[in-house]
Amino acid sequence: MSFRYFAILVAFVVSFLFTELNAINDDSTEIDSLEQILSSVRDTQKIKVLNKLSYYYSTTDLDKTILFAEQAYKLGMQLNYPYGIITSIKNKGVYYNSKRDYDTAIKNYLLLENSYKNYLSTKLLIENANVIANLYRKKANYDSALYYYNNALDLAKEQMDPLSIGSSMTSIGITHYSKGDLDASLKHIEKATPYLERARDTASLAKNYYMYGTIYHQKGDYVKALKSATKSFDLRVKAKLKKDQANSLTQIGAIYVSDNKLNKGLESYQNALEVKKELNEEEGVGELYHNIGGIYQRQNRQEKAIEYYLKAYEIKEKIGEKYNLSTALYSLGTIYLNKKIDIKKGLDFFEKALLVAMDQGSKSEAAQAYLGIGSCHYQLKNYDMALKNLFLALDYYENNKQSYILSYLYVILGTVFLESGEEVKALTYMKQGLVLAEKNNHTSSILENNRSLSSAYRKIGNYKKAYEHYKLYAELQDSLFNKEMNQQLLEMEGKYELEKKQKEIMLLEQEQQEKDLEIANKNIQLINQEKFRNILLAGLIIFILLGLLIYGRYKVTQKHLNFERHMKNVEKELAETNLKNEQLKSKQLEDELAFKHKELTNFGLYIIEKNQFLENLKQEVIKMKDDNAQSITKEILRHINDNLRNEQDKEEFSMQVDQLNEDFLYKLQQRFPDLSEAEKRLCTLLRINLSSKDISTLINITPKSVDMARYRLRKKFNLEAGETLNKFLSKI
Repeated sequence: MSFRYFAILVAFVVSFLFTELNAINDDSTEIDSLEQILSSVRDTQKIKVLNKLSYYYSTTDLDKTILFAEQAYKLGMQLNYPYGIITSIKNKGVYYNSKRDYDTAIKNYLLLENSYKNYLSTKLLIENANVIANLYRKKANYDSALYYYNNALDLAKEQMDPLSIGSSMTSIGITHYSKGDLDASLKHIEKATPYLERARDTASLAKNYYMYGTIYHQKGDYVKALKSATKSFDLRVKAKLKKDQANSLTQIGAIYVSDNKLNKGLESYQNALEVKKELNEEEGVGELYHNIGGIYQRQNRQEKAIEYYLKAYEIKEKIGEKYNLSTALYSLGTIYLNKKIDIKKGLDFFEKALLVAMDQGSKSEAAQAYLGIGSCHYQLKNYDMALKNLFLALDYYENNKQSYILSYLYVILGTVFLESGEEVKALTYMKQGLVLAEKNNHTSSILENNRSLSSAYRKIGNYKKAYEHYKLYAELQDSLFNKEMNQQLLEMEGKYELEKKQKEIMLLEQEQQEKDLEIANKNIQLINQEKFRNILLAGLIIFILLGLLIYGRYKVTQKHLNFERHMKNVEKELAETNLKNEQLKSKQLEDELAFKHKELTNFGLYIIEKNQFLENLKQEVIKMKDDNAQSITKEILRHINDNLRNEQDKEEFSMQVDQLNEDFLYKLQQRFPDLSEAEKRLCTLLRINLSSKDISTLINITPKSVDMARYRLRKKFNLEAGETLNKFLSKI
């Protein structure tokens, strides 16, 4: 490799490294540049800079985001600049969304739709409708969310944009899921799929399959759920969406946990945790600590569960993430409640969780806190407080149709009523829970409801019903136990087969290594024998090649030098020839010009002499007094006068003078634009060296008038005393 190519390679690598390093600080550099020019720009340019600053700060400093957005909005209103106003309103919406002030965020985005609709393209109208719908969904106002998602869908259909159509349908499906209508959700997700496949947008298609997994998970169809979640993960790996890959791994882990495959769930969560740590996403790390704690809790590894729940709680407090903080507190409470380690400490965690949920306005987290508080009061035999809190939780879960939790809640309510001595109410709620669990195929909930009903019927003395429900409970328990045992056996058998195959492979590899070693030893001898010969041969070849290369370079250099000398000689000869040709042409032009001047002067003199001759002849004829000759004399005078008045020769002379002095007249006009036509004519006649007398004859004025005109020209030309007019004109 030559030094030149090596230098190019080094430059490329260095450039690449600088590009990568600079990319890290692009946003901060852009912010610095914008802040530097902010004071120097005005009007609409200032609005653009303010909006850009607001946008860049939206991920680092929300206070500056709203500060610059408000300034841009105010200036935009003053200047009546709609596009600047639109961008500032969007930035304000981003700020209030980030602050979870969804009502104010919605007001800003509705302002865009209502007041600036004519300035928005269809694409931006779709985007705005989707943002408004997302905000309503966060507020759990699902009907309003569906209204705006459908608006976005109608606009997307007008545009015939498969990606926008598919994305809107997915959003509608997610909203129906949030409402608890799984069938409607699945219907819209299925409708979205062909549009997203046609658009070939991998990220959106992966999101769609993620929703398939979520819906089937909620329906209890873990096979379809796992298949869809795995498909979503594979698409995200293909699209190199690292963050979304972690979300898919989390989903896969949750499905395994629901299917009682806790070890596989733990493995998926731990893989997701590694990705989240790599991306430095503390919020995601906290969520996964919480999920892993849940698995340890179900495995009765309470110390590990508390360790991970506390890790989740500490991270949320550290980053100031109050959203979902109550979930971590709730989970800590469940450990102390379920294992009856310290019911009052569990109650304390649940009450803290409720305060955080109320502060954040999260009804779902408040409901689960009420559920925990009610359960603690039940354990503490405070039945009135237990029922009060359980009914507060029931109100939320019934409105949101969360069947899985509802079936458990009915069991707990039934149990509290049973302990309170209200057997009829107890059986009513327990039966409701069993019907709901069977309808939605919630196996673990069916198990718990049958156990509770068996206990209730036994307490009121209906042993037949108690036996029936206990039998159902025992059969289902055995079925689940056998399923779990079979799963563990399959896992153990798989591990055994894997270890067996690994041992076989190791034995085969060992045998192969021994054979390879024997062959290698034999080959070493042959290699050593040939090595010296090859070195000599290689040295000889290199020597010959270097000699040929040096000789070739010498020949090329000589040929190049000879060619350069030859080209210099050719160029020199060509230049000399061109110079001679130019000199010859110049001389020919000078000779031709001189000839024309002479010819023109002669022509002028001819006209003058002819007129003088005729004038003299006229005077002689006038002197003749003979009466007989008088008539002839008159006729001769008439002819002479006609010839004197004949202007044809003068006009031809004037035309030739103008043609010959065309460049001269142009230059004269440029230098002295105030000259009259008569003065220009006089200059041309003087330039061909005509005398004042000759000029007077040609233009029919007296010689004295010519002299006066010459005097005026000298004044206009500012000629000095020693400089002649003819010489001055010849230089122009």
